Parts: sequence; structure tokens; C-alpha cells
Amino acid sequence: MSTISPKDVALIIDGNNITDFTGDIITVDYNSDVYEHVVGVNSSTRKRMMDESGFVEFTLMRTSPQNGVIKALMDEDLLTNNKRVGFSCVDTINGEAYSGTNCYFQRRAAAPFGEDSTERVYRLVVPILKMDSSIEEA
Repeated sequence: MSTISPKDVALIIDGNNITDFTGDIITVDYNSDVYEHVVGVNSSTRKRMMDESGFVEFTLMRTSPQNGVIKALMDEDLLTNNKRVGFSCVDTINGEAYSGTNCYFQRRAAAPFGEDSTERVYRLVVPILKMDSSIEEA
């Protein structure tokens, strides 16, 4: 798992530079471990897990215009059941970078109302999450 400070990151989804983050982190993580421990009759070994999928989770301010951008992407996917987006997330301090294609938003962001309702949390599903130090723009 990589946790990146939003102050030092460029997050691009479907060509849109995402900004107006709240909180302290953007999380990029794989869904599975790389290896699984397997115990046999006379020994134990490891088995390589082939799941390369992952996710990106980030939080935006409730008032951010980026919420409308993400809503439009999700609305198109709901209408066509075929809208997939590319993404790249680059830590501008150390160059750590992640990317993926054919991604989609897992669900709509919750919209709480009240004095402390200041954020929207999004989760982007990434079928094949790549880590690289030189990422092409999504």
C-alpha cells in the first residue's frame, strides 16, 4: 500500500487533474497479497497470487468542482455501462507513480449533510494496477 500526501501528488483521471483534496492521504493499494503461504504434507511453500487489481481512494471537499467531473464520469458509465477511465497518480516529491486503464468508480460518494459534512470519499477500481517511476499521462 502506498499513502501519498495530496499536497505532493498529481492525480489525473480520464485527463482531468483532480484537486481540492481533504484529509491527509490518497491511498493506492493492491487487492491481494503477492504470495500466499501454502502448507503441504511434508513442507510448506508459497503460491504466487495473480491478482494485479487494486484501487485508489481519495477524499474531496464537498464544494469542489471536481465532484461534478466525477459525477459526469459515473453518469456516463451508468448510462452506457461501458465508461472506463485511465488514471495516473504521481508523487511529485519522490517520483513514485501508479497508473491503470479500464478503471471505474465503485460507488457514488456518500453525501452527508450537517455542520461537519465537508467531504466526499471516492474509490476508483483499477483492474491492473501498475507501479512505475515513469508513467504516461492517463
